[in-house]
Amino acid sequence: MSRLQKLAPILDLAERTENQAGQALAAGQQRLQAAQAALANLQGFRASYSGRFERAGQQGISVHRLHEFRGFLHKVNQAIAEQERSVRQIEAELAALRQVWEQAHRKVLGMQKVIEKLVVAEQQQEQRREQAEQDDRSGSRRGNGGKSLLSLLW
Repeated sequence: MSRLQKLAPILDLAERTENQAGQALAAGQQRLQAAQAALANLQGFRASYSGRFERAGQQGISVHRLHEFRGFLHKVNQAIAEQERSVRQIEAELAALRQVWEQAHRKVLGMQKVIEKLVVAEQQQEQRREQAEQDDRSGSRRGNGGKSLLSLLW
């Protein structure tokens, strides 16, 4: 079994590892996008709710209603803070997933480079072998110690 044949399963494993890392990275990016969208929705809701709170305040509201608005706004702010933490955590996880994928990708590129060099070396070796065979055939056609047919006649 040639070195090239021995490396094929290793390259296959490295490529599968890279693909899995790429899929995990893509899933992480989707989680981040979803978390960012949820954060944007919460922030939009807060802005809308704050606007209603201000309009209601301008028209005059009871102390009880004012406490309800503030209490609910506090809960929305807490949800936003929690969602911001979630986004930061997913960003950190995504950075780690990206590093794993980059490492796997570099490994595949390195393996491909090694295999390319082996292919070139094997091709060169085959060319040298074919040239040697041609040289041997040329030498045996002449026979008689490498003398040509014409030199034998003279």
